[in-house]
Amino acid sequence: ELTNGIAGVGNLTYWSFYDNNSPYFNVFRNSNDVLNNVIYKYIPENDEWEESIIPISTEDMGFGEVFYFFPTYDGEHTFIYISRETNNFFKYNFQTNTVTQLNDFVNNELIRQPTGFVHNGELYFGLGYTGATSVFQNRKIWKYRETNNSWEQATEIPLVNDYDLRNAPSVFENNGKFYIGNGEERTTNFWEFSPDDSWVRKSDIPNPVQYALNVQIDERGFYYNSYLKNFWEYNIGSDQWIERNDLKPEGYNFGNEYMFIHNNYVYLVGYQIGYPPSNSLFFNYDHIILRTELSNF
Repeated sequence: ELTNGIAGVGNLTYWSFYDNNSPYFNVFRNSNDVLNNVIYKYIPENDEWEESIIPISTEDMGFGEVFYFFPTYDGEHTFIYISRETNNFFKYNFQTNTVTQLNDFVNNELIRQPTGFVHNGELYFGLGYTGATSVFQNRKIWKYRETNNSWEQATEIPLVNDYDLRNAPSVFENNGKFYIGNGEERTTNFWEFSPDDSWVRKSDIPNPVQYALNVQIDERGFYYNSYLKNFWEYNIGSDQWIERNDLKPEGYNFGNEYMFIHNNYVYLVGYQIGYPPSNSLFFNYDHIILRTELSNF
């Protein structure tokens, strides 16, 4: 288990990541919805945890000023965006626990719960929403070039419905193209994005979800949402969706979650809501780690 209950290290965020052969969990400290400036490296072979406090000042941080993580997958670094007007963009070395401040992301509205992915060393960043008391969809995607430490607006995701809020969507990658769907409004349209800033609509998602957990195995992307009990597979090559009821973990009702692949297993980490199966060693409010053989996928 990750914690001894609600008084443990905190609640998982949706910006944990896997790199350098290890998962790195980001949490809101002790159920504090303001501070998530900590990551825990998990070593599955030893069932051990290593804590790192990110050396960025959190003095005077307010509600909604959240750390968001966008790994570069070079085994060392992740970009960090903080949803505030200034001092908001960094490159973090999670091996040495050091940060480099980069040029701020500047926009007339703060972006909250953005999506980001790296291609050829460039960060594509956007979607999510703007606003505080009122929430407005953000369709824009910006590009950050580290070579000259600069930002530019790149593209917008096509609008199908009047209100397609795209925070915490599913993102898969294949041959330099990215596949984007799901989100808060559970919109069905699913898109292929190419770094030449073009969009191609793909087969609609049969049962879209908010806050999907995602893993990818070669040309197959998987998403799961424990609240709606949806587990689906998308075949990028054939552009087909397949429901995978056989992969649903039975008897567990998770809240904050993360899913990753390590060696020959798929791991699911979740915050247990209610009581788990009667034969389980865990309790209500525990963070639980489940795993299944990769061959089951």
